[in-house]
Amino acid sequence: MKISVDLFGGPGDELLGVRIAGLPAGLPVEPGALRAALSRRVRCTRALLPGERLSEPVCRIAAGAPEGETTGAPVVFLYGSVERREPGVLRPSTGDLGAFLRGERFESRMGELDRLCGLTLAGELAREAALSEGVTVLGHLLSAGGVEERSFERQRPTPEELEALSSREPAVFLPETAEAMGRAVRAALERGDTVGGMLELVALGLPGGLGSDARPVQAEVARALFELPYVAGVSFGRGEALASEPGHRAVDRLRPAGGRVRSEGGGFGGLCGPFTSGEPLVVRVTVAPSPLLRGVQESVDVRAMDRAELRAAEAHFSPAEVQAAAEGALARAAYGLVCGFRRG
Repeated sequence: MKISVDLFGGPGDELLGVRIAGLPAGLPVEPGALRAALSRRVRCTRALLPGERLSEPVCRIAAGAPEGETTGAPVVFLYGSVERREPGVLRPSTGDLGAFLRGERFESRMGELDRLCGLTLAGELAREAALSEGVTVLGHLLSAGGVEERSFERQRPTPEELEALSSREPAVFLPETAEAMGRAVRAALERGDTVGGMLELVALGLPGGLGSDARPVQAEVARALFELPYVAGVSFGRGEALASEPGHRAVDRLRPAGGRVRSEGGGFGGLCGPFTSGEPLVVRVTVAPSPLLRGVQESVDVRAMDRAELRAAEAHFSPAEVQAAAEGALARAAYGLVCGFRRG
């Protein structure tokens, strides 16, 4: 069983929506948890940029969970838009240009932030579904604006330290790292600029042997993560750093341990070829800077085929906007892998 997600609605609609199918019956659907997930972007950005006024979406359950639990039928959420569009003006580095070149009405597309809201709601239920299978998904901000945090490999956090990350804004291990990231984000905003960063996600509790030659774990996880706006890269374990390491350092070591085989080293982030190794699955997600720059930004008004100007109404910190949705995407992929494995 795989969780499928469909988004509907667009600019000008009173409400947007997300339909999530493939969920098991009996998952709790808590409005408080949903609101907290949706406001995570706002809380993190406000922590780094105090005083910023940011819009928060409101949502309600429209179908699939009448008593606060999933029934097995598709779940539908309706939510308000957080984006505003300028008629006829293309937004740089978004899907607007591609839709326009295809002859589609680009202005009717759901915007990136609105997509992330819907995918975040789906992700919260996917996390519950994964948890019902014994899989926990967590994450932290590994880098932002050139400021780096310690990786899971170097930090070697305890389960308690990992759990504590979910309550921090931004989700980092050290307060001084959050302060340095805040300075970098504020400096960029003062220049009318934005910064990207990298998220590091971990899935705990995945059994070994998930995946297949036809459905590699990497492909399933990357597919889910690349559905998210602003995601520019996905890697596993030490990722691109492996390109500069000799084989004897990069290769994981195999050890007997209590009647099973352990794969140690972490270079490949819990993978052995196309399969999981039984160790924590570590995924790094590169998040591009938000293309919605503060101040005046040049673009094109396609109605007059002339230059136009864009002006963002809010501050944007794209890693904060992506994180909750990225954790949910990893949970969605993990749940599908576990269910597929158990079906044989």
